Amino acid sequence: MNQFKYYKQWGGVWLCLAFLAGCSSTPIQFHTLMPLPTDTPSDQQEKVVVESVSVPPQVNRTELVVREDASGLLILESEWWGSSLPEEIQSALTARLDGPRTPHPVRAWVTVSRFDTIVGQAAWLEAEFRLSVTQDQNGRMTCSFRQKSTAGDSVTSLVLAHQDNVETLAQRIAEAARQLKQGQTHCP
Repeated sequence: MNQFKYYKQWGGVWLCLAFLAGCSSTPIQFHTLMPLPTDTPSDQQEKVVVESVSVPPQVNRTELVVREDASGLLILESEWWGSSLPEEIQSALTARLDGPRTPHPVRAWVTVSRFDTIVGQAAWLEAEFRLSVTQDQNGRMTCSFRQKSTAGDSVTSLVLAHQDNVETLAQRIAEAARQLKQGQTHCP
């Protein structure tokens, strides 16, 4: 009879603990496309204001999306960007393109057409960027960008490959902005 009283008294607690232990989930890992901060200011480049970034709807989410096979996509429920993907890309580009203040900075609009993550292979970035320094047609430029960076099997490796792609995109935008400020309207 005493055993029954013990189970009646503590059985509910043990049942709840067992239930909660069975419901534990994988902790969410957050990733960023932002570069590590540096102590050296980039006075050598033109300031570029990144007005907007758009991405394909398939990857426009907080969770990382990877290709599962030739036609499948897999949403990594426990691997998230620090913010929405367009905001991550915009913040990363802004951090890399922040030069000295000027009265008429170059403005950029970026349209990403491909942001593929292929586990064990590569990270792809294809985009078109539009630059403007004035309201007239002479102060505008539209360029294309395409890069593939090799990546390993880990999520960290894939994120680092995307960081490399964004770094190279920022360099291309900075180079185009320099040319545009010099009156050249052809892409580098």
